[in-house]
Amino acid sequence: ITPGKRVVPDPEEIIERSGAFLVAQGFREILTNSLTSLSHLNIVPMHEGVDSVQVLNPLSNDLALLRHKMLLTGLETIAYNINRRQKDLRFFEYGKTYCKAKDKYIETTHLSLWLTGASTAEHWKVKQGEFDIYHLKAILEQLFVQANVEMKGQFTLKAEAEDSLDNAVSYYLGKSLLAKAGSVKRSILKAMDISQPVWYADIDFEALM
Repeated sequence: ITPGKRVVPDPEEIIERSGAFLVAQGFREILTNSLTSLSHLNIVPMHEGVDSVQVLNPLSNDLALLRHKMLLTGLETIAYNINRRQKDLRFFEYGKTYCKAKDKYIETTHLSLWLTGASTAEHWKVKQGEFDIYHLKAILEQLFVQANVEMKGQFTLKAEAEDSLDNAVSYYLGKSLLAKAGSVKRSILKAMDISQPVWYADIDFEALM
């Protein structure tokens, strides 16, 4: 490598490496539909100055909106599994969100994580523990390592309010927001028919690259 020359990361290589790491940690990859229900706007509204992207002449209201949050489609998958007695879940998804600001359409690539239920398998000798923010932060920071990002001296970790998360923390590299993590607000879980805590992290994949 030539001294001073910036090495451009290969997104496909990072996706493959981070996906393999997550699978090794017990995660399952999900693939949800980018077309979602208009009701999602009532659960998590758009930020001020940002508009949703809606489909002209949709087949139904359930497929009328290009998703503005990865969170909600993942929660739908969690609710589906919980209703079938699968309560201990670890999911990840690479996907896109869509919005419109100042008459420009914005498409953003994400890597999102969901944790819920017991963090360990049931065993007569060991009491089952539940997931918490420390599990989520450990996974996140290992994902940054998979992307060849040095943790020491690189990141600023801030406790910040977030419209869909409680106990939220944000990871910054300089002024760039790379990821947010926290527990999903109870009001959102109730709207999605989920009665157990869910931990969620969202990585801005393009910013990470």
